[in-house]
Amino acid sequence: MEALRGLNRRLVRADEAERKQVARDLHDTALQQLFFVKQGLFRHKDALSTQIDLLEDTIQTLRRTIRGLRPPLLDQGLPMALHGLVEEMCKVAGGSPAIALQSNVEGWLGLSDEQATALYRIAQEAISNAMKHSQAQEVTVSLDTEDGRTWLRVADDGAGMAEEREGHYGLVGMRERAAMIGARLDVASAPGQGTRVAVEIVSPLVQP
Repeated sequence: MEALRGLNRRLVRADEAERKQVARDLHDTALQQLFFVKQGLFRHKDALSTQIDLLEDTIQTLRRTIRGLRPPLLDQGLPMALHGLVEEMCKVAGGSPAIALQSNVEGWLGLSDEQATALYRIAQEAISNAMKHSQAQEVTVSLDTEDGRTWLRVADDGAGMAEEREGHYGLVGMRERAAMIGARLDVASAPGQGTRVAVEIVSPLVQP
């Protein structure tokens, strides 16, 4: 079992590294090239309106693909990335459930890229679960830090779970990501009382 866990963690790390590289390549090459093509076409927009519309759709699709592979805001730190995630999820949810971010974090957290990425993915999965399965009215994402420790919490007021159904709720993936970065993950849920996912990690005391 330990060997299998180790293999799975190496696969997750390799997947994230590949996602990061592909996202950067797409952003630095294909997306920039499409942008310059659009600027050239726009000079003749009256005759090329259909082509411009198609190109704009292509650019937006490519941007969504890049965000799905590796959110660019992660390069600016976890707080910014979570802010972008909540904004994006709010658009998808259309106001139901209402999704809010609360944080006492100011400045740099001191997390490695792997740690920030893992916490981001856990938040992404927890929000998605609340939207898909809980019938929640409100989802609250909170990020707090104190004395070198960081806490990420995602709580909803939905139907809750009678038991942890690992496969259905993606809890295995969240637990594996938490274990990879040495974080402690707790999931609390009960029927009619919503679900709360909490992750605690000690931030490396290293200046950027």
